[in-house]
Amino acid sequence: MAVIFEFIKLNRGKIQVISSDGFYEYKNGSITKRKLGSIFDGTIVNIKFNLNDQNHYSLSGEEESFENIF
Repeated sequence: MAVIFEFIKLNRGKIQVISSDGFYEYKNGSITKRKLGSIFDGTIVNIKFNLNDQNHYSLSGEEESFENIF
């Protein structure tokens, strides 16, 4: 999960999570947390990527060649 959060931070995207009686959002370096008025029986995760981002991201040690991705 830490990889997703780091990517969203670098990509300037957004993540929202609703679970039980809580709401969490990370967007533009800002965190919003709220307690909901009732229990939600499940979890919803909404991820928004910045598709205008022209940068390239890879994990340390990841292969840099994209000629044959399979």
